[in-house]
Amino acid sequence: MEAIKIHLTGELANQYDIYYRVHIQDFGWLDWASNGTVAGSTGLGLRLEAIQFLLNLKQQTFTQSTQRPSVGTANLQYQVQGQDYGWQGTRNNDTVAGTTGQGKRLEAIKIYLDNNGLTGDVVYQAHVSGTGWQNAVTDGQLAGTVGQSRQMEAIKVTLTGQLASYYNLYYRVHMQDAVSYTHLRAHETDSYLVCRLLLEKKKTNNTLNICLL
Repeated sequence: MEAIKIHLTGELANQYDIYYRVHIQDFGWLDWASNGTVAGSTGLGLRLEAIQFLLNLKQQTFTQSTQRPSVGTANLQYQVQGQDYGWQGTRNNDTVAGTTGQGKRLEAIKIYLDNNGLTGDVVYQAHVSGTGWQNAVTDGQLAGTVGQSRQMEAIKVTLTGQLASYYNLYYRVHMQDAVSYTHLRAHETDSYLVCRLLLEKKKTNNTLNICLL
């Protein structure tokens, strides 16, 4: 068992809230869940090892932490800006962002992370024509430039915190005049013009595919 939901019925549900918390593999005790919300983990393959219950009268304030009762699968989304077309809509899970075969430069990117209870961030850094490497940014901040007609030439992307413990982040790029894609891994090498991100669980064979062009 990896997760649990519990709720009361009838007159008990009118008078009480049911709180519960679980002890799971690798994390230990999580915070309290209540009234049918998820306690435990989903999509990470972590076993539930212990559980604790507490009935609380509705008129009484519950003072224990309820911030993180569960952890689950992380998800990446991204948005790019390019020559002539401006900001595209948010993309995720192996959909194309940007253009191919049109000779239009990619100028900026924002990467968003829903970490679903795991600690850590997605950190990314752009190399821009005429300026070089910018400072690293995180979670939806702008990398690259807007309104300066400068192309992105390289990018670095990495994970921190528990995200880095449970996932590998792979990415590959489509380059000007390139015949094929280059397959890259975070922490290993730089790249030119974003193409594809692959967020892969370290402990399972399941993957989340995120494609950037």
